[in-house]
Amino acid sequence: GTEPRHIEYLFYVCGEVLQQQVDLNQQHLLNLKDFVTGVCTASADSETLLRLLRESSAKSLVLAGKKEAEVSVHGGCKAGDGRKEEKMEEGEEEEEEEDLMSTMDHGSLVNFLEKEVLFLSTPSSLVRAVEKLLKSVPQSEHRAIAQNWKGSGRGFASLDLIPDPPTLLKCNALLLKCHQLRQAKAFKESLEFLRDALKLLLKTSPECRNRMEPFLQEQILTLELLSAQRQLRESLTNRENVSSVPSAGLIGKTKLYYEETENDTSLNPESASVAGAFLFNLQLFSVLSNCEHSLVPGRVAPRLARAVLSKKENKDMRKPTRDLFEAVFSVFSLPMSATESKADRNERQLQLRTYFHVFVENLLDVSGLSFLVAALVRIWTMVKKPEEEVVTEHMTNWPTAIGNSDGIGVEYVFDCLCNTLDHALELCPDRSPWVTTQGDLFMATGQFGTALQKYLHAGALESNFFEEHVPETTWTQQIYRKIIKCCSSLGYHTHSVIFCQLLSPVDYKFVFNILQNHSSSAVEPLFQYLWDMTIIEYVIYIHAKRGESHKQMAAVRKRKAEPFDYYIQAQMHGD
Repeated sequence: GTEPRHIEYLFYVCGEVLQQQVDLNQQHLLNLKDFVTGVCTASADSETLLRLLRESSAKSLVLAGKKEAEVSVHGGCKAGDGRKEEKMEEGEEEEEEEDLMSTMDHGSLVNFLEKEVLFLSTPSSLVRAVEKLLKSVPQSEHRAIAQNWKGSGRGFASLDLIPDPPTLLKCNALLLKCHQLRQAKAFKESLEFLRDALKLLLKTSPECRNRMEPFLQEQILTLELLSAQRQLRESLTNRENVSSVPSAGLIGKTKLYYEETENDTSLNPESASVAGAFLFNLQLFSVLSNCEHSLVPGRVAPRLARAVLSKKENKDMRKPTRDLFEAVFSVFSLPMSATESKADRNERQLQLRTYFHVFVENLLDVSGLSFLVAALVRIWTMVKKPEEEVVTEHMTNWPTAIGNSDGIGVEYVFDCLCNTLDHALELCPDRSPWVTTQGDLFMATGQFGTALQKYLHAGALESNFFEEHVPETTWTQQIYRKIIKCCSSLGYHTHSVIFCQLLSPVDYKFVFNILQNHSSSAVEPLFQYLWDMTIIEYVIYIHAKRGESHKQMAAVRKRKAEPFDYYIQAQMHGD
């Protein structure tokens, strides 16, 4: 249960002991050596701890055979210093590794090398480490070790066709490292390992090569697209950077891939999702709109492109929005096969949602995101049927009814909608319609405090943080009513009365009901924001009736400031 940072500190202390040449007898050194070696080979998180050992001066403990051991450092990790020292020469590193391995028994050695392979930084160093491992264990164990590193999922089963265990082990190690780097979003580094794996694969049997090469080429294209997408996103979020345009070669390769795989049922849905988002971000709508992929994840991008293109060209939006609605709806409404179990169906639905999320998180186009948000809002409101309307852009022309919605997980639709809005606002944090939609979602789920914050934030964005009037297109009459409901639900009754003055016409019945039921909680300093004389006079009346003289006098003082307040009222309404 010890955290890596604690082990890092222990390694640092052990290294300092050696560096300062503290008196230690041979037995003490052996005890320290056994401690460090045992931590790295037996810990549940040995991968992390081994990395810390390699980067710390405590590595000397494992190599120590005398009182004054030579300290070896790979990047230095003294507390708070980071990796400051220079890397060792490659020859010295290999010699040191051999000394390190010579101190271990067979079981610890295999465990050490297996873990070491997983954090090496270059394909060549990884292959060298695998070759060391192969020399250290009997040939009978080679294939078993290779199976331990075998990846799961589409394409990896074909690797078993490689007859040569050393080649199989190297391929598996390279692909596993590629997967680790990809999970960490280190796409360029991941590409290096994947390309080296492909080079190895091309030297294997024709049967394995024919099965695996298309899969690896598809993965290489996906990583190239993910790397290009990252650059595009950085150019959007950092306004000081010059826009990064992908190479013509990558664009051409992606167009060809997307068009050729249109009717390919063996298509990798993740690759199709990334490629679709990439082409959409470059606004190649004509390319996308001419495709219609047979797989559900591949249908969204073409139909989204048709909707955006129709909007730009002022065409009839009924068919494009209906087609887009059906594509997005199919992500959450997968029909059950007669021979399929419920667990299998749930697994397929999870995969569809995952591929849809991949498309959304790689989509950078504002128009596309607006239509996706609108489609998800429409689906969620039709299934959930919330009391309050959720408003967003592009609200018209959507279907008014759906078929059987029993199999739709409404919570999954809501999560996907919230994630899409979060992603959209990361790209365009100043887009007030999306902020207002977030407020509507929070209000529909009873989170009135957060909803109120979103409505106020949307108003601030459109008024230079209230230095100017909030446009009526941002704070509509409907939004005022929602703000009033939020204030009342939170117990901010005086605030509710203040916002009621902005309704047209003022709902005096509602205001008087608040004042009758909550006069004792009225906040006197807020009376200065009242300008409606009917409300002010009723405030005076209700507090006088209840003997609340202080509040009555505060309202009377407000009544005497009538001329000035009418001027304020006129200014607020833009008269």
